[in-house]
Amino acid sequence: MCACGEKKSSEKEFPKVIACIGDSITEGYGLANPDTESYPAILQEIAGDDTAVYNFGLSGRCVMTDGMAPYTSERYYTQSLELGADMYIIMLGSNDARDGYWNKENFKNELKTFTESYIETNPEARIVLMLPPSSFPNEYNPQPFGINPGIVSGELYDAVSEISSDLNTELVDIHDFTKNHMDNFPDGVHPDKEESRRIAEYIYDCIK
Repeated sequence: MCACGEKKSSEKEFPKVIACIGDSITEGYGLANPDTESYPAILQEIAGDDTAVYNFGLSGRCVMTDGMAPYTSERYYTQSLELGADMYIIMLGSNDARDGYWNKENFKNELKTFTESYIETNPEARIVLMLPPSSFPNEYNPQPFGINPGIVSGELYDAVSEISSDLNTELVDIHDFTKNHMDNFPDGVHPDKEESRRIAEYIYDCIK
């Protein structure tokens, strides 16, 4: 799904400043060199010198304020709000999708509030919500990094889609885009270098 909002995309030039908000998947956990191999780094490469892409990914961070490590408690949250980017790409939720933490209604309410903070602080910016990648269990680890793949594919998918619709943001479906690429997720959660490039190219195609 590349629901990028035809009117928005066709009437505005490609963003000059892009802020990528997220967890370890955005940060580039597990990659040999996140500064060049994470999806924001590759998006920067593809977009070229006329665009500045900022990586505000932080490992382990979540949306829910009663979760393990709320993103809103971090300096990156304040810095990203104050950046004044032309586009905010938000991909959070994987770390919320853990048994013992997950609550769909709480997640929806807090994702709505979180997204609205970017809309209200940067009313002219394009806001893109991304459905996080698929998570892949195996016989030795049915919940990689404690993340429940069933929640990621079910209630989390629905919740992000619903909030995007409610707030009329753009929506990019990384979940379905990655669901047949288990081999490119060595630890079940984080994309390898090849998959990071696929993701960056897909995002670029959606937002341009």
